[in-house]
Amino acid sequence: MRSISPRRQAILACVVGLVSTFGCGPSGPETFSVSGTVTVNGKPIEKGRISFENSAKGTGGSSELKSGGSYTAQLQKGDYRISVTPPVVLQDNGPETSQSEEYAKDSGINNKYWSAETSGLTLTVNNHIKDHKFNLE
Repeated sequence: MRSISPRRQAILACVVGLVSTFGCGPSGPETFSVSGTVTVNGKPIEKGRISFENSAKGTGGSSELKSGGSYTAQLQKGDYRISVTPPVVLQDNGPETSQSEEYAKDSGINNKYWSAETSGLTLTVNNHIKDHKFNLE
């Protein structure tokens, strides 16, 4: 049997030590894919954003609303409060004032859904969730 040189033994020991210390890939909390649709009275909302807020853990996520009102977000396990906001539009405030951003008022999304505190929408994530529907009034 061939012996390994002391230099190669040292290199091998360093590599094994680094792998055991740092692991082979990224670490961190496990996340789950959450997807579904957002509608208002059954009609898809195709522009805007859905946001998930877990204030107890200080985590959350969001997704742009797409065709058919669809969304997909990556979230950690936990309980979330949800907001659904219209797209942001620029408002021209005249030549002497800079433009400001505001939510589009004609989006069909009731302003009670614009805040996670007032929307009444919640979701508990324990695993991957597919096709979760939020029907707003």
